[in-house]
Amino acid sequence: MEFLLSLLMALLVTALAYLLIPIIFCITSKKFTESQIKKITIINGVVVWLIFAIIRINAGIERTSFAVFLWSAIAYWLMQKRCLLVQDTEHKATNDLKFTVQEQSTSYQTIGAKNIRSKKRANWFIVVLVILLIASLAFNIVQYNSHKDDNQWIEYDSYYVGVRIITFSTEQEALSFYNMWKSGDATEESMTDLMNQYGAWQDAGKLQFVEPGDFVEEIDGWCFYRGRKIGDVAIIENIYGFTLCYISSIVER
Repeated sequence: MEFLLSLLMALLVTALAYLLIPIIFCITSKKFTESQIKKITIINGVVVWLIFAIIRINAGIERTSFAVFLWSAIAYWLMQKRCLLVQDTEHKATNDLKFTVQEQSTSYQTIGAKNIRSKKRANWFIVVLVILLIASLAFNIVQYNSHKDDNQWIEYDSYYVGVRIITFSTEQEALSFYNMWKSGDATEESMTDLMNQYGAWQDAGKLQFVEPGDFVEEIDGWCFYRGRKIGDVAIIENIYGFTLCYISSIVER
């Protein structure tokens, strides 16, 4: 449910950003030629995309968005429907004294053929819009799933994490150590004593205040996961073996 609400909000914000200017033109009944509509759509799409790109860069988000193509297509379609400057061919033909009956008939046939082609183009345009919309939704879902943990990290510039660690060569050794601690007082003091006893050679048990990037990726990810609290314990497999980590403190910078 939370994901659907987030996706809906993102779509609404994106739609408002890309369609605001075209909608204003439609509401005020501004009229433009075909080439002007194309230019307005391209300029509007590029400007809004650049604004979103700057926001993503400032937020530290590396991924980009291809929604510009979908919303620009919708903006173009809206302006075509509401803002296109159409010349009144029939009125011009009626007032032309040199217009013969045969020429008039041919003109109407041409207009009818153009209308049929326009309807076909409109139908194809709708199909393309639906495909783009589905592709955009799929892209956003994939991006969300691949980055759903991005917003779960503690703010990098705001906190240090105080952690005590000890590393074992096998998972069984790490589990035995954890069970030994758990069956006793299961306090930070008892954790420190056991780490000093079994890992003095690796300086285990020493309180280390760290920031993102100080540890290997696996330990880093666990230490700075949003919601991490004092007293949390985990056994984390990494390139050095199996590291038991104990969160001792979370200190604001």
